[in-house]
Amino acid sequence: MNCFQKTYLRFLVLFCLLSFFGNAQFASVPLSLYQQFNGSYDYTIIGKSHNLYDNWAFPPQPCGMLTTSSATLSLSPNQNIVGAYLIWSGIGDGSGTNLNLNGNIFTPDNLHLANVNPPTWAPCYYFSAIKDITSYVQNFGNGIYQVTNFDLNPIIGLYCSNAVYYSGWNIVVVFSNQALPNKQLNIYDGFKLAYLSVVMNVPYTIPISNLNVTSTVG
Repeated sequence: MNCFQKTYLRFLVLFCLLSFFGNAQFASVPLSLYQQFNGSYDYTIIGKSHNLYDNWAFPPQPCGMLTTSSATLSLSPNQNIVGAYLIWSGIGDGSGTNLNLNGNIFTPDNLHLANVNPPTWAPCYYFSAIKDITSYVQNFGNGIYQVTNFDLNPIIGLYCSNAVYYSGWNIVVVFSNQALPNKQLNIYDGFKLAYLSVVMNVPYTIPISNLNVTSTVG
C-alpha cells in the first residue's frame, strides 16, 4: 500500500466517523414525574447488571451477557414498603419484553425506545421498561429476588464490534419510617442515550420538574 492509499484510507475512515456523528440524532424520552412521596420516606435499590465484563475492557473480553441473576432485599422491621418499581433495560427494541421475577411474568407499564436516526450504524436500538410491583413486594417482603430467562444474547452479535451492549434490572423500593425527617421523594421515568457524551465529551442536561426544595425547620 503506497502513501496515497494510506492517506486515502485514513480520510475514508475519518469521513465515515464524522458522517455518523454529524447525522446522528439520538432519540430520547424526556423525564417525567412517575411517582412522588412527601413525608418520612426513603428508598433503596437492588438489582444486577447482566454484563459479564466492562464493555471497554482491555484486552477485549468475550462478548456475552448473563441470562439469570438475583439480588437480596433486606429491610428493617420499622421500614414499611409503600412503593416498589421493577425496571429492566438493554439492547434491542424491546419487542415482546416481559420479565420473569421469582417465577412471575411481569409486563411493563411503560416501554421506552431509543435509537440512532438515521440508522447509519444499524442497529442501535435500546429499550427501558418499568412495572409497578408494589403489591407483590409488599407481600413477598425481604428475601432473594431472582430474574430468569432475561436473554438478549441472540442479538448481541450486532453490538459486539462496537462494545455497546448491555442489559440489567433493578427494583426501586420506597419505604416509610417515622424516625426519618420529612422530605419529598420523586421518581422520574424517561430514557436518554449518553453515547456522544462519553465518546466525544459532548455535554447534555437532564431537566427535571415538579421538584420542591425547601427547609422544614421551624
